[in-house]
Amino acid sequence: MDKIRQYLTNAAFGVGCLIILGFGISSSGSAPRHAFVAVDTSSKTYFGPNCMSVVPPGWMADGHSLGTLSDLEAAGYVMATLETVRDARFGPDPDCRDSGEFISEGRSLTGDLLEAIGILGPIPPRWNADGTWNY
Repeated sequence: MDKIRQYLTNAAFGVGCLIILGFGISSSGSAPRHAFVAVDTSSKTYFGPNCMSVVPPGWMADGHSLGTLSDLEAAGYVMATLETVRDARFGPDPDCRDSGEFISEGRSLTGDLLEAIGILGPIPPRWNADGTWNY
């Protein structure tokens, strides 16, 4: 009986350690190719909505806007998808990229497990299928 108890104690300790270590391993995803970005064609850079002072209607899924598409164009920007700007070999604005604008943080390994078994709900996506952004 003592051997079984020792085995179960060791197994529980091992599982507990794996769960704790799993909280330290996280995942992330990058913006999908269909996500809309603002493009500065003169510098060949693109920006996400949090890096812009002008956010036209239709860019954010919640309808949030800080101007119109005309305001964006008047500021020297055009709207395009990431696929278009990457194919044209444009790069992200370094400050915008470094702020994490094009990265969506995921759950830890343990969080993914808890989500898979139904304890946690899914994290809302940062981008929608139509290319708009969620925040």
